[in-house]
Amino acid sequence: MMPRQARILLAGALALSGIVSVFPHAALSASPYRLPYPGGVTYRVSQGNGQGSHLGKMYYAIDFAMPSGSTIVATRGGRVTMVKENGTLGGCSSAYSSHGNYVVVNHGDGTQALYLHLQYNGALVKVGDTVAQGQPIARSGATGWACGAHLHYQLERAGSSWFTQSVPSPFAEVTINGGIPVAGRSYTSENYRATATATPAAPTPTATPTETVPPPSTETATVTATPTETAPATTTPTETTTATATATATATATATATATPTETATVTPAPSAPSSSSGGGGGGGGGGSSPSFAAPSPEPTAPTPDVQQAVRGTVAATGGTLATDDGSIQAVFPAGAVTESATVTLEPVLLAPAPSLDAASVRLEDTGGAPRMTIQAATFPAPAPPPGFRLGETAVWLRAVDDQGQPMAGFLQPVTLSLRFTSDDLGADQPPASLTLQRWIGPAWQDITQTRDPEATTIRGTTTTPGLFALAAELPRPTLAGPQEGAVIADFAPVLRWSNPPGATQYQVQTMPYGDDGPALNLIIGALDLVRQARFAVPVPCLSPADPSACPGGRSGNFILLPDMGYVWRVRTASIAAALDGSDPRWSGWVTSSFRTPPPTSSTITPLALAGHSLASSLTPTVRWANANTRIFYYEVQLSQDPAFETDPARARAAVYWELVHGGASVPANSYTVPADRPLQSGTRYYWRVRPRVQGDGAPVAWSDTWDFSTP
Repeated sequence: MMPRQARILLAGALALSGIVSVFPHAALSASPYRLPYPGGVTYRVSQGNGQGSHLGKMYYAIDFAMPSGSTIVATRGGRVTMVKENGTLGGCSSAYSSHGNYVVVNHGDGTQALYLHLQYNGALVKVGDTVAQGQPIARSGATGWACGAHLHYQLERAGSSWFTQSVPSPFAEVTINGGIPVAGRSYTSENYRATATATPAAPTPTATPTETVPPPSTETATVTATPTETAPATTTPTETTTATATATATATATATATATPTETATVTPAPSAPSSSSGGGGGGGGGGSSPSFAAPSPEPTAPTPDVQQAVRGTVAATGGTLATDDGSIQAVFPAGAVTESATVTLEPVLLAPAPSLDAASVRLEDTGGAPRMTIQAATFPAPAPPPGFRLGETAVWLRAVDDQGQPMAGFLQPVTLSLRFTSDDLGADQPPASLTLQRWIGPAWQDITQTRDPEATTIRGTTTTPGLFALAAELPRPTLAGPQEGAVIADFAPVLRWSNPPGATQYQVQTMPYGDDGPALNLIIGALDLVRQARFAVPVPCLSPADPSACPGGRSGNFILLPDMGYVWRVRTASIAAALDGSDPRWSGWVTSSFRTPPPTSSTITPLALAGHSLASSLTPTVRWANANTRIFYYEVQLSQDPAFETDPARARAAVYWELVHGGASVPANSYTVPADRPLQSGTRYYWRVRPRVQGDGAPVAWSDTWDFSTP
């Protein structure tokens, strides 16, 4: 659990600004561990040992503020023992705890490293892989209990669980505080891919947790979600619960995880020098030691009215600034970004279909479908926008070549990239706050936004690698109206309410139980009259009564919500006329909230058959019960010769039948029949009792009264 005050501390830590002095090539300490991100990359520590939520088992954990999709590398060689990557949700609440993705690497010396909050499908390794120090193993994200995108790293005692007691983790790059990173400071990694073979870890139990994605639903007149279970007659109930939700549209689950990056890097742009007669970038100013740029090389093709001429210049180790002629695109290199010197190119491109647009070595063509770009003879389809965003028309390729003529894979210090945006980039009625600066890291975009200046209509971000950068505007999201976050609903039929953004033509709504431990609901609604209502009433469960007309369609169904359980619900919209499936990037981002179902009681349960010293007609009798609370449909049943139903082997007097029963699936409803292959003993008195089944994060309730019968 993360107490409220701990969450406040964490939020404060994430709000720290600035960057402290770092020394990329400082002498390394003797620690065998190196920072969990690639060599030359710098990130800030947002939460350190014993701070905020880092208590108990997490005391020695360290949070690195890195944007979602950033590369995570192994801090030390070892063997991958656990991987979870199918979580799709994250938020600043314990309701998201079970959704966190992670990779665990065992080092073979009694320790293992936990890399937590990875993005959906963010694992780059699988269980059983042997990894080397510095090898990429995952992509960062914000899944699980996370108040923003970051990497939660902890060195811990090796075991069969992914989450064990953390231990101190000094890093070779940290030369103070015993090698332990300090919150608020930034550290540059020296964790380059090891060339030697990593030492295999000692064998340990492996585990690959799975997370159920809400099942697809199909178009019918009612919603149905039916859990199925298997429960042998043992002393411990076990179950497997699945569900199918159906409604007036087709639904498909999608995996998305969006978050706000928290990486901080501040540099001071050098003053621009007058551009040269051949049209080039600016140089540094302010003294004889200021950096300077060579005049850009002539480009092989003339600029078109739609695409600016590329600019090229030389940046020295002391830093400098390169900008397009009109200043709409600017790159600021701090001192130490390159070791000697580098030739840097800014090549503006237009990410909109056009007949034929040329700029330097960048070409965009209309192929009759998705636009295609040709960059240095490499052709690929124009990247799709990030989920929940639309790409603007402003984009640029930032490329760099070192003093040996080799393409540079990265910079030693963050480079600040500034792009000027227009109304075409924003879209209709969108505020500047909706705009982000994205970097393409195939196969996805990564948000690197740092600051926005609406008055100057510019947006800035920092990067340590060259590549393709583009502006993307967030699609308008719905606004939630109820139930209130975390509210305990009065019934099992909550009405989920929100306000649609203008022009919404369809919505997707999901409800997901804590830990996916029960039925889920996943619907896409495209009927405009329903979309305009901006609400969805979760249907109440219905067990087939004596009068079938009391249930929709004359049959039982709508078995969705279980008692005393936390649920996450979310909704998103689209303004596209065509019907979208769940994987389409043209959906808006999700807006998410939570609620809790009320706890049940056994006092409303009464027997209908085999009670009050009655005599059964066979050795496989059926016990039946009724519940005045008709919203309850899932039960536990116990039957035994022992009226105390003792299950401790040391004290047990008789076998206990302990079964899970879906009251809407049993025949008749709310009943349990003794299996034919495990009949009761003849001429014996038996006792039985029932209680509503509570799963997930709920607490079991007391049993009903005990009833008895005798066998023939």
